[in-house]
This record gives sequence, structure tokens and C-alpha cells, in this order.
Amino acid sequence: MASTTLASTVRTAFTEDGAVVMEIKKGLMYSSNPVAGRMLELLKAGKTHAEVSSTVAAECGVEVDVVDLDLKEFIMTLEEYGIAETSSNL
Repeated sequence: MASTTLASTVRTAFTEDGAVVMEIKKGLMYSSNPVAGRMLELLKAGKTHAEVSSTVAAECGVEVDVVDLDLKEFIMTLEEYGIAETSSNL
């Protein structure tokens, strides 16, 4: 199962409006919408990708496959920005 961890230089704040992510080493700040904020919150809590997708799908009333695609795209963006790293535990 794949899991994603946030870089040690990342700080987060979560609200009903989404998340704010601060990369303190680079001095950069990013914001997200509420759904991406929830995904980030679950990833930060150590949930696997499958757990994040099923939780968000249930909370939002959408198919897990739809959330899987959105989560993969979101994680790719986090990795591009140097905010997160993904590992696969086979």
C-alpha cells in the first residue's frame, strides 16, 4: 500500500475552507480547497492512499475511483513542490 509523508520542513494549518501549507525552508506558502485539505489532513495522519480515497469518497458522496484519480494528481503536485514524498510498502 502506498503512503505519502510530508517533508520535515512543512507546516500545515487546516480550516473548513481548506489547508494552508508552509514550506519553511524555501519560504513558500500554498493553499488548497476543502477537499484537498481533507486529503492532506488524512495523509498527514499517516493514512494510506486507499484509506484516504475511501474516507473522502464516503464523506463527499462520490465514487472511490474518482477520488483515486484526484488524489494521485494532488500527490504528484505535492511531490513537484517538494512538500511530500511517496513510498510503496509491498
